[in-house]
Amino acid sequence: MGLKVTILTSDDRRSTEEIIRKMGLEDLVAASVCGDDGFPGKPDPRGIMHICDTVGVEPGECWMVGDTGADTGVAAEGGLAASVGVLSGVSSEESHFKPSPTFVADTVASVPDMVQAYNERVYEIAALEDEGSTARRPRSPSM
Repeated sequence: MGLKVTILTSDDRRSTEEIIRKMGLEDLVAASVCGDDGFPGKPDPRGIMHICDTVGVEPGECWMVGDTGADTGVAAEGGLAASVGVLSGVSSEESHFKPSPTFVADTVASVPDMVQAYNERVYEIAALEDEGSTARRPRSPSM
């Protein structure tokens, strides 16, 4: 899938790195911005913009996965491609997210499949358009 996993958190760097280490995720996380790194807090997009620069991707190629309205706010303010509101964290109902997320997931475990389904749908639409089809790109893919 070619995903780069990054972390934007309000938690401090020491505790974030400790959790990453205890979970054995050091090789998975490409970059992180923590609450004590000197960037304004979410939903200000400067932290996510720094992450995008660090890993060499455009904001429009990124998804924000989070469990608060501040997370979906980062996606909206930063011009990210999509946001996923995860219901197994702080926010247990979709109505708790302001702005509303692009997608909603019961748990973070379902997000990789969600991204893959989205990408497959986008490639399918692009192929139809390349063939001269009159199919129009939907605002949100059906999953």
